[in-house]
Amino acid sequence: MKKSQPRIRVTSSDRESSETAFDHVWIGSPALLAGEDKDAYLRLRDEIEEAVAPRTIFDRIRVQELTDQTWEAERLKRTQVGAILSARVQSLAMLLLPSVGENSEKALKLAQDCFSSDEVLRQKARKIVDGLEISDAMIDANATHLRIQTIDALDSLRERRESKRYRLIKEQEKRKRKEQRQDIVQQRSAKDADQVVSLPRLKRR
Repeated sequence: MKKSQPRIRVTSSDRESSETAFDHVWIGSPALLAGEDKDAYLRLRDEIEEAVAPRTIFDRIRVQELTDQTWEAERLKRTQVGAILSARVQSLAMLLLPSVGENSEKALKLAQDCFSSDEVLRQKARKIVDGLEISDAMIDANATHLRIQTIDALDSLRERRESKRYRLIKEQEKRKRKEQRQDIVQQRSAKDADQVVSLPRLKRR
């Protein structure tokens, strides 16, 4: 007589490990740039996962998409700020030109000193710049102008990310409402069935 094979019991931890491995292959790991906070990314994904309450692989993919779209939109905002900051030395040098006899080398050196890590050089240069009534707002405005093409390109990318994220959120809200309606119908059906079962039988005469 052929011996029956022992049944393998699948625990919840085994199932979670399997889902984690599946997600790693088909959904992927966080797409982070150097210097980005992985813990912050994972906290964001946990918050989105809690809101979505995924039941299927498609729900988990949606969680990942929403996380990435949200993270990338914020990354593009930071990149825009970085683009402006990267042009501050050039911006200040341009603003200094009329005051240094159009001497570009002198203007650039003074601008570099103004943003130097050397406190003595920075304070000395800053005193000159303040005396010329060149404010930080003026420097940033000119820096924005210098990087306007980059900022516009990043704006376009961010708008696409925000638009896709908005569609995903609306789809999720629609799905949630549908699930809630289905739950209400099932609860009513179960209640009606209980009432039918509990009705007393009439005795035949």
